[in-house]
Amino acid sequence: MGKDAGDKTSFGITAVLAAQSLKAKGLAGFSRYTETFAASDGAQLPAKLSGNGSDVNYGVGLKVGLHRLLGEHFSFGIMYQSEINIGASDDYADLFPGGGDINIPAWFRMGISWQPTPSLAFSIDMQQIGYSNIDVMNKSFFNIHNCPTAGFGGTDTSQCMGGKNGPDFGWKDVPVFSFGGRWHVNDKWTLRAGISASNQPTPMQENIFNILTINLTEVHYTAGFSHQFGNGHELGFSFMYAEEESTNPVNQLDATQLILLTTDQMDFQLSYSWRF
Repeated sequence: MGKDAGDKTSFGITAVLAAQSLKAKGLAGFSRYTETFAASDGAQLPAKLSGNGSDVNYGVGLKVGLHRLLGEHFSFGIMYQSEINIGASDDYADLFPGGGDINIPAWFRMGISWQPTPSLAFSIDMQQIGYSNIDVMNKSFFNIHNCPTAGFGGTDTSQCMGGKNGPDFGWKDVPVFSFGGRWHVNDKWTLRAGISASNQPTPMQENIFNILTINLTEVHYTAGFSHQFGNGHELGFSFMYAEEESTNPVNQLDATQLILLTTDQMDFQLSYSWRF
C-alpha cells in the first residue's frame, strides 16, 4: 500500500511473506554435545540433529518506507523491515538453540540519490542488519564448553546444542555501505554498476558452526544492464563478485588445532519480463 503525502513525499507499507528450507546432513558427530544426550547421561542419542530431510517453514513481516524529493536533482529515502518470525525447525531441534527458531533479522536502510541529468543517477546508502537480536545467530559457540558432556567440565545442559542457551553462529550486527550508478544510454539500453562494503558478521574466533554457512565476505561488486525490445518486452542481466576473505582461528573444540575458513562469491542472473 502506498500514499502520496504532497508533491514531494510518498509513503509505503507492505507485508513480506517468506519461506525457508533447512536441510542438514553429516552432523551425527555432534551428538555428544546435544542437550538430549547430556540430559540422559548419554543414554539417548539425538533424533533431530542430522539427516532429517528438508524442514520448511513460513513467516510474515512488515516493510515500511518513505521517499522525499529534495529539490530538482536530489531525493532521500528510508526503509525498515521488521524481524520475520519463521517458526521452529522442529526436525532440527537438537541442532540450534531454543528449538531452532531461525528468524530473518530486521534491518533499517537509508540513502540519498543524485540525478544530475534525466539519464544519469547515483545513490549512496547505509543499511544496518540486526543479527544480534536473533537467538539462533547471536550466541557464541564457546557456550558448548558449559555442556556437561562436551569434556570441558561444564554443568549446564541448557548450553548444550539444542538447549535454550546452546551454541550457534555468534554473529554480530552488520552495517553495509553501498554506492551505485545508473545510466539510461538510450530508449533501449540501461547500464548499472555498484559496490558495497561491510564488516563480516562472523567474529574471528567463531569457526565451528560457521563451517555450515560461511559468511565472511565484506566487499561486493555488481554490474548489469537491461534492454528494452519494445511492446513491454525486456531482457536483464546482472553480475556480482565478492572478494575472498579468510579467518584462521583456533578450533573451538580443540585448542591444539587451527581451522581455516575461506570464501569468495560469484553470482549472475538473467531475466526476461513482459509488461502488458
